[in-house]
Amino acid sequence: MRLGPVRTALRLAVVAQLLAGCPSAEDPPAGDDVDTWAPGLEKPGEEGLFGVRLLDAEPAPPDRGDNEWTVLALGAGGDPLAEASLRVSPWMPDHGHGTTPADFEGRPSGEAGTFEVGPFNLFMPGLWEVTVEVTGPGGGEDRAVFRFDVEG
Repeated sequence: MRLGPVRTALRLAVVAQLLAGCPSAEDPPAGDDVDTWAPGLEKPGEEGLFGVRLLDAEPAPPDRGDNEWTVLALGAGGDPLAEASLRVSPWMPDHGHGTTPADFEGRPSGEAGTFEVGPFNLFMPGLWEVTVEVTGPGGGEDRAVFRFDVEG
């Protein structure tokens, strides 16, 4: 039994259901929860262990379609975090779905604490939460969430 066509049909059906169930993204998100893109945008980790700084994005600001980011993982004192790992997970909270794949591993760039991530496809306009999870050299984990209104 060949599963290739069956898997393809199931994937198409799931995507069709997700798209049919998504509300319109005509209205921008309300409030001050949305981040304004700027090189060097920095957020502390939720646990206070690490921080994250967005160094660069292509496109800038983040937009519909493929996005690639350069991200710096920071120690609690604000210095680049050597020997860390980093993962990015985009999510649309208003629509209840993310991207495929769900997570994107950061690739070390050669400079301490700096990672290249992507491409990840922000395939719909609307509010995207991009969680950046940092794992430090001792195994501690922390995360920061960036929220962008993608117009596309």
